[in-house]
Amino acid sequence: MTGWPGGRENIPRMPKEPHPLASKSENQDRPTVCHVTTVHPAGDTRIFHKECLSLSQAGYNVHLVARSQADQVIGNIRIHALPTPAGRLERMLVWPWLAYRKVLSLKPAPEIVHLHDPELLPAGQALRLKGFKVIFDVHENVAGQILDKRYLSRPLRQVVSLAYRIAEGFLTSGLATVHVLDTIADRYRPPKVVLHNFPSRCRPGMRRKSRFPQPHPPRLIYIGEISQDRGALVMIHAAAELDKRGFPCELRLIGPIYEAGLEDRMRKAIVQAGLGNRVNLMGRLDYEQAMEELSAADVGLCLLAPVPNYFNSLPTKVLEYMQTGLPVVASDFPCWRQYIAATGAGVHVPPQDVSSIADAVQFLLADPARIAKMGEIGRGVVETRFCWEKESPKLLAFYGKLLKGRLEAKPANPCNQSYSKCSE
Repeated sequence: MTGWPGGRENIPRMPKEPHPLASKSENQDRPTVCHVTTVHPAGDTRIFHKECLSLSQAGYNVHLVARSQADQVIGNIRIHALPTPAGRLERMLVWPWLAYRKVLSLKPAPEIVHLHDPELLPAGQALRLKGFKVIFDVHENVAGQILDKRYLSRPLRQVVSLAYRIAEGFLTSGLATVHVLDTIADRYRPPKVVLHNFPSRCRPGMRRKSRFPQPHPPRLIYIGEISQDRGALVMIHAAAELDKRGFPCELRLIGPIYEAGLEDRMRKAIVQAGLGNRVNLMGRLDYEQAMEELSAADVGLCLLAPVPNYFNSLPTKVLEYMQTGLPVVASDFPCWRQYIAATGAGVHVPPQDVSSIADAVQFLLADPARIAKMGEIGRGVVETRFCWEKESPKLLAFYGKLLKGRLEAKPANPCNQSYSKCSE
């Protein structure tokens, strides 16, 4: 769950810039590294804004092979464009080898190739056999995700998940790995490092607007992919329950709906509950619009269902709500408590208990001072503890270890690069 919905297929508003690292002879000895993705766009938050920018600012020559409209240079990072594939099968079978050829064409050759998608692993092994140091960035627990695929029968899910685990174990042999959570990293061999997918504290527009005196009705918000397992219908039912109690709220759901038939079911539920215009399915929004909606809300919702893959996860949206100054109502999963309950930035609820969710929202909204206090707490802990600036030194140290100290790591400061130049 990396980034915001909307505008993710290319990199808009990115002026081309000179590439000083390529033109200065004194920098020719800087290690060259290449990040590769066939799934994510070039402006992906974790890949470009966090990892690539941190490496570039630490002195690496950084290349990125990814889907983009054209080859270009942004923030000293050379982007090598891959076209958008016609379909998933083509992307999985053909695009890894297009990316492989682009990596082999780079001059000077990269000393580290950092892969971001499981489908790149066969090409990664081919690169390793050619002498490249290869890293696989494990963004999520894919084997766990397969167990949640409802379109597969339960026995078939088990078989496919086990097959993926075995194949991945073979294909990651000899590769270094990067992980978003310790619970995922535990399953892999060293060398490995955990880089939590925390937000950068310098992202623009991340502050909740003053809502005092509180408007009527107050506003609840969810941003991200919308699915039944991510609480789509539960959030609507909770809004209906609050309405029955005489405590009407607006609910804004921002993000794409891929699940077949779900949007129709959601709209029927809205009509049946008599919620009218108070529940808005807003679809994808670009970054600036999403920030504007988030900053105008009162409570952020993250009510993921208790399925295996979500137990060991950290939705970035939770921390982005907190960074904006929104109190959070979130699923009561043990691995989330250190971020929400333990800090006082929100409350946990049984994610499928509509009455408990309504109780929690009503508890927060009944006291504007409580909302303000929780919001400030959440913003403070993200700024000081749960931010990318605490993670980037681990990335630099890991690269330094793989390169045996060829480049002395400098503190990376992503805030030196304007986010407007490479948006998602």
